Amino acid sequence: PAVVQTNMVFVTLAATVAIAPRELVATLREHYGIRVGLYHGRTLRAVTHYWITDDHVDQLLQALKHLIPPA
Repeated sequence: PAVVQTNMVFVTLAATVAIAPRELVATLREHYGIRVGLYHGRTLRAVTHYWITDDHVDQLLQALKHLIPPA
C-alpha cells in the first residue's frame, strides 16, 4: 500500500546526543514512567495503544526535550 498505518514510532538519536541510548531508556522508565524500547543501536521504539492519549505523547516529548538539550 502507498500509506502504511502503524502504532510504532522509531526515533534514531544523532551521534551528537550525549546521553547513551540505554541510559535514556532507563531514565525514561525510572524517572518518568515512560516505557520505550531500545530497538537497535541508537534507535528507540515507542508503541502506542488505544489507551495512550495525546497527553501521554506530550509527556514523552517534554521528557525528551529535558533529557536531550538542543545542540
